[in-house]
Amino acid sequence: MSMRRRPIKLTHQKIWSCLTAAVVAVAVTACSLVGVAYDNLEWYVLRETDGLVALTEPQKETLRVDFRRAQARHRAEQLPMVIAYLDGLADAAEYGLTRPQAECAVDWARGLYRETAALAVPASARLLASLSQSQQIQLSEALAERGAEYREEYLDPDAVRRVQVRAERATEFIEYLTADLEPPQRLSIEAWSDATPDTAEAWLNYRTAEQAALLSMLAQGASEAELEDRLRRWWVDRADIPPSLLAQVQVLEQSVVDLSLSLYRTLSSGQRQHAQRRLRNLADDLRALLPKSDGAVQGVMQPPSSVPALVDCGLTRPDL
Repeated sequence: MSMRRRPIKLTHQKIWSCLTAAVVAVAVTACSLVGVAYDNLEWYVLRETDGLVALTEPQKETLRVDFRRAQARHRAEQLPMVIAYLDGLADAAEYGLTRPQAECAVDWARGLYRETAALAVPASARLLASLSQSQQIQLSEALAERGAEYREEYLDPDAVRRVQVRAERATEFIEYLTADLEPPQRLSIEAWSDATPDTAEAWLNYRTAEQAALLSMLAQGASEAELEDRLRRWWVDRADIPPSLLAQVQVLEQSVVDLSLSLYRTLSSGQRQHAQRRLRNLADDLRALLPKSDGAVQGVMQPPSSVPALVDCGLTRPDL
């Protein structure tokens, strides 16, 4: 399913965050296409990055090598965690979901996102440090264009329309999991959209400020190590996020938990079964991508230290 999003920001960061954000959110493509999309990410990253800054052949080769190294790590370390997460959510769809489980699942997904985003930092810093002055200008222009596209898509001047569009996006995503929703269920999503904070403008302002700081560092000849530190603070740590925006995000996350629990209680057995099949099929498709050892698929590895263990969320069958 399409969420009608255009590629934005620095493409390599966007792609790597999507490996977790899109997959954990139960994807933006049909399950049968997940493996194809994953295996073609290298081509996509190279194409999109080249479109942003017109890479030289040496830059392309360096990015290609760095991407393969990062994807190998993701396949071995992060992909098993995504699979375990989806398996747990599938169990919850079948056996029930409690508030502590839902809140823990949100925390777990956030931690997994940070771990995945961190994989993009070294390669991105190396590429950024190699950009010529003309490439820096190209990047600045491309980021400004993406900002304009974001504003057009998410910042409709009509506040009522913005609420409606957010409800439509949420409904589209949820129906990907559950199949068609009933009218009362749709109304609950509309009420949620109307009541939750709209972070689109604050998020755009934050992102624009971070991009401006990064571009300034490039113009001043920042080293690869300095750029890596800056990207880590931005993409992984969110160190400079405004407190007001952080507070809004926390309220939004809690509202998502509330909506999830409210909707779950109203799902029919058919809707729950549909969601369970979606999650199981996606997990199985991703499981086929795991690295193999001696002809056998490796088992799920322990999560990195900053990612809470999924078992702590209780997202497992009650008899296990």
